[in-house]
Amino acid sequence: MGVILFPPDVTIDEKTKECVGKNITATRELLLKYDIRGHVLCVPPSKLIRMIENAEVDFTISIKSNEAMAKHVVFSDIPFRKVILNIYTHNQSNQRKIISAVRGFDYQGQRQKSSQKGFEFINFPNTISAIPVFLKGRSDYMLSYESPVQNYLRTNNITTKVSDSITPLLEVGTYYGTAKGSVHQEAYAGS
Repeated sequence: MGVILFPPDVTIDEKTKECVGKNITATRELLLKYDIRGHVLCVPPSKLIRMIENAEVDFTISIKSNEAMAKHVVFSDIPFRKVILNIYTHNQSNQRKIISAVRGFDYQGQRQKSSQKGFEFINFPNTISAIPVFLKGRSDYMLSYESPVQNYLRTNNITTKVSDSITPLLEVGTYYGTAKGSVHQEAYAGS
């Protein structure tokens, strides 16, 4: 299984350096019902897409609208869970149009819409890297899914407002996606 860091659902255990979290636990429990065992790899989104494309990982959890991913996986019909996409904004005058975001995330088409409006993106390998840049004011906006931001603030005991403005953009389902090239596609599709 290939996954991306998405705290608190997927994190790295500080002691073992392994991927852990409720997404992984729930998936392992589900697969054990079918006597399927496997290994979990935490990688940046852009690398995960390449690994899925080359069938170096058998499956992942993703949103269906991720075009780069959708070309190379067969998605389940049942949502794994829902996530909320927000745009976070610093309330400043003379704002620059700089958005912190994760490389490889399309954000339900929001990346393209923002680019067409003249926004510039600062791309990071994961949300954990993007959040501090926004919080320090090095970007004026941040596109992010809500749960990693809330987890970051809680984990780092940050009590100040994350921003002066949080605008929910949409709620979207995540799904299991099996790599089309996986030799185990039938086994995972059956679960």
